[in-house]
Amino acid sequence: MSSTSINGIIEVVIFFRIFINLLSVRKKTFYLNPLRDGVVSDFEALNRYKWFGHSVLMGKHMLNGQVKEEVFARFGWRPSSALQPYLRFIT
Repeated sequence: MSSTSINGIIEVVIFFRIFINLLSVRKKTFYLNPLRDGVVSDFEALNRYKWFGHSVLMGKHMLNGQVKEEVFARFGWRPSSALQPYLRFIT
C-alpha cells in the first residue's frame, strides 16, 4: 500500500472521529433543551418533565416510541449500569 493511500485512510478515520464527536455534542445539547430553554427550572424538574424522553430514561414516565434500552446500550450493557454514564454524559 502506498503512503498516499495510507494518508487517505488516516484522513478518513480522523474525519469520522470528528464527525462522531460532533454528533455526541448535538445529542447532549438535545437532551438538555427543556432546561436550556427555560421550560423547566432545574435538573430535577427535567427528570420529571413528561414531554421529553429524558424523564422516560429516568423511569418517571412512558412515551410512545421512546426505547430506553437503545439509548442505554450506548452507555453500558444493562440499563442499570448505563444510567450513571448517561447522566455524566449529559451534565
